[in-house]
Amino acid sequence: MVVGIDVGLDSTNKFKSASLSLTYAIVNNRDKSIFDFSTGRLLDHYLKIVNPLYKDALQTYHKEHPAEKDYTNAVNYLFPDIHHPRPKLDSVPKRFIEIIDSIKEESKYSEIKNFKALNMLDSLKDMYNTISGLMSQSSLWTVGGKVTTSQSNTFSKVNFNSEYLKGITRNNTSMGLELDIKANLDIYDTTAMTQKYNRNVLSGTAGINWIIYKSKKTQKSYVEFKPALAYNNVLHGGLPGETKSKFTGDGVLRFRVTDNLWIPFDIKYDPKAGKFFGFLNITSNFDWLGGNKSTKN
Repeated sequence: MVVGIDVGLDSTNKFKSASLSLTYAIVNNRDKSIFDFSTGRLLDHYLKIVNPLYKDALQTYHKEHPAEKDYTNAVNYLFPDIHHPRPKLDSVPKRFIEIIDSIKEESKYSEIKNFKALNMLDSLKDMYNTISGLMSQSSLWTVGGKVTTSQSNTFSKVNFNSEYLKGITRNNTSMGLELDIKANLDIYDTTAMTQKYNRNVLSGTAGINWIIYKSKKTQKSYVEFKPALAYNNVLHGGLPGETKSKFTGDGVLRFRVTDNLWIPFDIKYDPKAGKFFGFLNITSNFDWLGGNKSTKN
């Protein structure tokens, strides 16, 4: 459950408006706290076993072969980084693999004895990525409401909303699809041409979040398209010249340039006029200019 409170002040710091919002998940199979508490905790437990095992194996091998250069290859294979990329598997001494297998037989390492000698860390990372990816594709259904008050009205606007998300493709592919359905009911007062209108507006969208291309390994997306059909119906309080109900289509096509910079194209379609409209809107937090890197999908 998420609760939000907003307060607005005018230029003289006097009360202008306030709102209270509430969102509740009826179905939430994406709760990261559950993942961290269960599977995430288990994988972290395994990592705390694997790392000491590798260190024990490296120490044992180094004592047996103190001058052998293959020791460095073993270290870089187990713990590669940007400065020391992973060497080929055949460069890792067979004796080192034998040492790992023998140490795994010790009782304190019994929980991971079925993992392959040199791929335990990779296996755990793959398990983490796969399970967390599956969670991100699981169903999420939320309902919520928001009440806004102002100087002139106790309830100037009331909103009821609901959203349903569900992934419909496997996580280990180079693309992804997610169903996204939203519904809103707005009840509010507005003024047009000095005349006051009490309005009830029902709206909804049904679309998909389509990841056209993403990395299978990191699951980072590079090309995304979010098309949707939108419906709007003025149940009460229509404005002069306003259409009571209408369907429209819209979508956002965006391309990743850096971790934090996207180039999005907004596309809208008006079926009544039979025309497409396109807009370009670029946003970035510019962390990439300072060398700070973060991952955002």
